[in-house]
Amino acid sequence: NLSALSGRIGDTPLVQHLAQEVERLTQVPVKGQKLIHKGKSDQTKEISSLGLQNESKIMVIGKRFDNEEDEMMMRMHVIEKDVNTQFNKLTQIHSQMQGISNVS
Repeated sequence: NLSALSGRIGDTPLVQHLAQEVERLTQVPVKGQKLIHKGKSDQTKEISSLGLQNESKIMVIGKRFDNEEDEMMMRMHVIEKDVNTQFNKLTQIHSQMQGISNVS
């Protein structure tokens, strides 16, 4: 309800304030969400300038923070880095062995 939102934050609520309310309701962080109304998305604008009213439909695109999933992604990045390091070492060894076999 936009009236309730206005009552909590002042006379000129911004889309950013709506995003904070969406975060409270959905647990999708503001940084990880995009609010779209009639093809527009600008968190710096006033809600009224976008033509939002009570019962307006807003599309929320975003992802909830998942601590376990993020930890797994960090582990995967570390493993990927290690694999790349080992690949580079093996490539160097292979080049050295090619050089040795060419000398013989």
